[in-house]
Amino acid sequence: MGHRRLGVARLHRTLQVVGLTLGLSWLGACSPLLPNAGNPLMSAAYSANSHGPRSHEALFVGSSFPKISKYAVDSVKPLRSVKAASGAISLALDSAGELFAANGNPSYGAISVYSARSLHLIRTFESIGPRSLAIDENGYLYVANCGDGIEIYAPGGVRYVGEIGRGVDGACTLAFGPDQRLYVVNSGSIGIYRQTGLPGKLRFVRRLREELKAPRSLTFDANGDLYVGSCPSCNHSGAKDFVTIYETRDLKTLTKVSAGIEAPDLMAVDSTGTLYVANHKPYKDGWISAYAKGATSPKFKITHGIDMPESMVVDAGDSLYVANTYGDCVTVYDPSGRLVRTITKGVHDPAALLVSPTD
Repeated sequence: MGHRRLGVARLHRTLQVVGLTLGLSWLGACSPLLPNAGNPLMSAAYSANSHGPRSHEALFVGSSFPKISKYAVDSVKPLRSVKAASGAISLALDSAGELFAANGNPSYGAISVYSARSLHLIRTFESIGPRSLAIDENGYLYVANCGDGIEIYAPGGVRYVGEIGRGVDGACTLAFGPDQRLYVVNSGSIGIYRQTGLPGKLRFVRRLREELKAPRSLTFDANGDLYVGSCPSCNHSGAKDFVTIYETRDLKTLTKVSAGIEAPDLMAVDSTGTLYVANHKPYKDGWISAYAKGATSPKFKITHGIDMPESMVVDAGDSLYVANTYGDCVTVYDPSGRLVRTITKGVHDPAALLVSPTD
């Protein structure tokens, strides 16, 4: 594997920290012994089915203790559940209906490829500590591993074709935006790359450093605007954590949000522009702060069912799904923040969620 210029020492340190989030609690927030207490800040009236064709979507749940399960989005019982070849802390789906699962392990790192329809294992290939996956419009797979390079694989993961080194520094998270540019979360910046017209070849555009510090997460809204979660407190600086929203075309800062935010590890934006931020605090269960579009103060806070969130997505009906590592469950909330169901079957230390159209 000498052809890959990766920061292996940094990778091992990072994954040791990540490993502390593994589920250790025998009685988590998803336990049926806990009361179903409501949140007085939340409005109760909402019909989740009124906002999109949810019946045409599927939920995939990847677990660190190797398992992948597939559900209808309105069900708590898995349609299929298989033992993953090597764990699943990140998931990505290509246009051919192949589901990619990364195990994140620096010692025996691997990416496994499954049929999204049947969850039948198609192939497994080696990768150094894969942490985050993204697939471009041509089917090429990009892999971040908290090192100094982004691995690139041909469609289907059948062949390693190279890596991105420029502008990459401790990159643990990456995603393609609606503009088909690749955004990479580095230790102190966001690296941005554009398509060149040649499959699997991207060109470095710039490092985004303005209005962010120690970035941890990113997402996009329906307009293509970029959201970046910064955690200067994670470096023990004493500074307040925040989320910055940028207009993607020229990366002009639109809004900066700090109220209700502490270690913003995960973010998701629904079709109405509501921003959900999963907050982590050392040795705490965590919570979700929800913000109306353009708001700088949360409209409500979700605590019930939250137990160390590790992944978060929204579906076409604007329901919010949260993978709770300590709770061994996935909790589902309507847009008012009300807990509507809890998924425990087919889940063991959930680490990755993906909602996609059904075939």
